[in-house]
Amino acid sequence: MRQELNKINVTMLSVLEALYLTRKTTLAAERLGLAQPSISVYLKQLRELTGDALFIRAPQGLEPTTFCHDYCAHVSGMLDQLQMLATMKNAVFDPATMAAQFSVVIPFVKGRMLFEELSLNLIKKFPRLKVDMINLGEQEALKHVEEGQADIYIGLVSEKLDKQFSSVKLLRTEFVVLCSGKNPHFKSGRIRRDAYLDTPHIKATASLASSLLDAKFRRAGILQKTLVSVPDIWAEIELLRETDYLLLIDRNDVGFLKDNASFRVLETDFKIPQFDLHAVWHARRDADPAHQWYRGYIADTCRKYAG
Repeated sequence: MRQELNKINVTMLSVLEALYLTRKTTLAAERLGLAQPSISVYLKQLRELTGDALFIRAPQGLEPTTFCHDYCAHVSGMLDQLQMLATMKNAVFDPATMAAQFSVVIPFVKGRMLFEELSLNLIKKFPRLKVDMINLGEQEALKHVEEGQADIYIGLVSEKLDKQFSSVKLLRTEFVVLCSGKNPHFKSGRIRRDAYLDTPHIKATASLASSLLDAKFRRAGILQKTLVSVPDIWAEIELLRETDYLLLIDRNDVGFLKDNASFRVLETDFKIPQFDLHAVWHARRDADPAHQWYRGYIADTCRKYAG
């Protein structure tokens, strides 16, 4: 039984994953500690096994075929499972003595709190850990989690997730309207719905496409008429400080601003929708000890702020 398995070995699959992630044979060889000719040999065997070219040479490196994208998603899952089996004896992950690297997609909402608590403070306490944080839209983020390029997505979930994903509710947002302390229009500390809609707003965005938050605000009748897009959360604050624009921000994040006295939280005569943030990961990570530990760390951190 399973004679076909004799045609595959772990190194072959690792070569495919390395090529998929780096797009270059030289970088794949360095990543795995193999000679470049060995990479070529394994790639030839994979092409014979799958009956597909897998990669096409392009000016920027190797371009995966459509089949390769789907195939690598399965390969990454299998390698994760094999890694889990190889380290099963380490049933308990100790961040003080064990090394691990996590890749996490965080939203702009609560972005400051999540970055400081889940990355900056963590690696100060546990130097052997490394956390990469990126911002992506929901669908792109889930695709990265599915393909193994990201470990956890933290954010809004628009619909029921596929069975391949696991998730847990973390905490609710608490949006408030923020303006510069120098803004002459809202000295009373209050803002009416019509003024809110007519005043330009600042929005950090990773995409020109309408976001999940935009859709929810549109349904609530409070989608701003003018949105000024900026590249990141830091640009939001710098632009807000020097203009009469407004910013929707999570209340916890206001406390993370070093000069929060320079800004003013406005009371509203209308209700701002609040939403649940979830942590989402691929089910293949469920039993991984390091992943389990980091998910617990995330949940504990969020419970602290939710309380």
